[in-house]
Amino acid sequence: MKTTGIILIKIIFIVILLAAGCGEERSEETTTTIKLGTATYVGQVKDDKPHGHGTAIWPNGSNYVGEWENGLFNGQGTLNLANGLRYEGEWENGRYHGYGTMTYPDGRIEEGKWEHNVFTGE
Repeated sequence: MKTTGIILIKIIFIVILLAAGCGEERSEETTTTIKLGTATYVGQVKDDKPHGHGTAIWPNGSNYVGEWENGLFNGQGTLNLANGLRYEGEWENGRYHGYGTMTYPDGRIEEGKWEHNVFTGE
């Protein structure tokens, strides 16, 4: 009978831990709307900065949709500027970095590797 009681207590303890979310990684990211300079940002936020997936829209119609890290474009994303310039691809610390496609307002396209905002074309 004593063994059954101990097993029951262990089961109850495990159930309480699972219900409390212990043992799982928890993110502090939440989805919200914030002002980001002149832009309006809707998406995941951590420590009052865009972090995760989100969208920023500027008053002139420019927008960015994609991944963010600590308030900067980081990961996969697409930037559309009001003048017609469009970059779709990889970002690092707010810069074009990795594989991406730049479409210019005149229709020219540069597709390939970018390093810190510089097209290398590789």
